[in-house]
Amino acid sequence: MTRNRTFTIVIIALLCLLAVCYLWPAGVGAALPFNSRSDLWDPGKSQQQPVYTFPRAEKTSYQMDLYLDTLNRTVYGQSLISTVNSSGGVLGELWLTVYPQAFQSKGLSPAPAAAYSQGFSRGGMQVKQIQVNGENSEFLMEDISLKIMLLRELLPEQEIDIRISWLAEVPRVGYRYGTRDGIFMLGHIYPVLNTLTADGWCLPTNIPFGDPFCLSAANYLVRINAPQHYQLLTSGEKIAGLALDNGRENHLFKAEMVRDFSLTAVSGYEKLQQQHQNTTLNCYVPPRLKEEGKQMLAEAGRILEYFNCMWGSYPYGELNLVVAPMHGFAGMEYAGVVYVAENQLSSPGLGNLLAHEIAHQWWYGMVGNDQYDEPWLDEGLASYSASLYLNYRQATTSSTPMAVQAMKLDRALPEFSGPDQYHSVAYQGGESFWWALEEELGHDKVQKILRSYLAKYKYQLASTADLKQVINQEAHRDMSSFFSRWSL
Repeated sequence: MTRNRTFTIVIIALLCLLAVCYLWPAGVGAALPFNSRSDLWDPGKSQQQPVYTFPRAEKTSYQMDLYLDTLNRTVYGQSLISTVNSSGGVLGELWLTVYPQAFQSKGLSPAPAAAYSQGFSRGGMQVKQIQVNGENSEFLMEDISLKIMLLRELLPEQEIDIRISWLAEVPRVGYRYGTRDGIFMLGHIYPVLNTLTADGWCLPTNIPFGDPFCLSAANYLVRINAPQHYQLLTSGEKIAGLALDNGRENHLFKAEMVRDFSLTAVSGYEKLQQQHQNTTLNCYVPPRLKEEGKQMLAEAGRILEYFNCMWGSYPYGELNLVVAPMHGFAGMEYAGVVYVAENQLSSPGLGNLLAHEIAHQWWYGMVGNDQYDEPWLDEGLASYSASLYLNYRQATTSSTPMAVQAMKLDRALPEFSGPDQYHSVAYQGGESFWWALEEELGHDKVQKILRSYLAKYKYQLASTADLKQVINQEAHRDMSSFFSRWSL
């Protein structure tokens, strides 16, 4: 059977199933029958052999069936993760990230106290059952990771189907994972495969700053059952919807080659919209902030067009901006989605914040990296990109808007003393690296480096070593002495 024919059959079947209710929670209907592995997309094999060996983006898909219970702050989920053992060796175990586990206790929660307006509220994940290739598997939760002990080893290039039944408890907290003021911010809510390198598994730990993730891109097909009065904002394109007679609605979303699948549910928000060539730019704001939302939407459109011209077009059909009651972050990036904290709308730094988060659609979304082990890669590039835009917007000719100070960039999240040092190194130090590189090679050469970096690692994961190789190739010389100033 051809891949196109397989895709058509799967979509038709799922559209039919939109009319079917769920078996869970108890007595509500039938879940998606994930009975066979489906290669829903085939963007072509990468010619690059990355350090990150498993899972490969072009061989991985997530099919999910979600039920949002807003009254009980619960999401019921069934996942089918389909991939191939691309590690080159035998796999005896699998590791996944289960981020809701970070919110189990007050002492461990990464959210600041101000985010809990009604006092501490617990979050977490219960995993009901896991099957790997049709066989029940034992599993173990460790911090924010889930270890699956395989009954049978997985051979190289063997197809893998991982079926997980899970339940996520959403805490009352204004954070990237939580609910506040009737809004559900459900970033990283589902179990996601960890990445395997030649040196072993990337296993994040719960740290109260930064992004403890190393995410491979994948393809998603997600059905969500939610109350009808909620708008669902996701990383994907809505391809079908069906209102039910019980006050709820089934939604079907598809997202191709995205770093994550973000889900936000809002009620009573105003939707503002602009079209920018092939991209629909949406802005969701409380009605009382409609005028501020219009200004933010216009600025975001200018930013999007600037980055499109600089490095290459934003690849998805929509980009959603969401004003969120969020504390601990001024903004937050997901594939196709940007959160902006409500208290930032009147800030003079809003343009810089928007440019930084939208730049992450390139440097995190398209070119991924290990945000736990090498956070400077995406944060430094996003900060530098934002400064480029602000220079352009202000029609300045200065090539160094900040003091360039070399420092040790090669640090993982646990190596930082706290959020201040993390921001100073990953954001400011990472940005300084790029301005110093401009001093060394010139502005045009650096932009050529970034275009080559994007072309080579689009939808893949890149490391500092990969970036250094691209810089050396485009500079046509050994840049080791420059890298050593930054301990790279």
